[in-house]
Amino acid sequence: MSSIGEDCIQDRFNLTGLSEQVREYRGALDVILDLETDPSCNPKNTDLVEQAAEMLYGLILSRYILTNRGICFMVAKWQRGDFVYRESQPCLPVCLSDVPGEAMVKIYC
Repeated sequence: MSSIGEDCIQDRFNLTGLSEQVREYRGALDVILDLETDPSCNPKNTDLVEQAAEMLYGLILSRYILTNRGICFMVAKWQRGDFVYRESQPCLPVCLSDVPGEAMVKIYC
């Protein structure tokens, strides 16, 4: 996955509606922002929070890459060849749905 700025992750506008889509939302956001987690948290819950953090980060990233700054970020990755298929052919990852688990990521060359 790509990395995005903490300011984007903390922007309430970018997080609108995500708490309803992601279980363990608060804990997941804390993991993404590398904040202290509750020491009394049980280990089974830790796995759920880690999975939720991966999903939440992906959802935030999918919103970010639709912004002007995000588009510039993806263009730079394409120009550097961060995503390649065969024989150094530059590509971009594309997903046809913003609903987690609904569609697989495709490669557009």
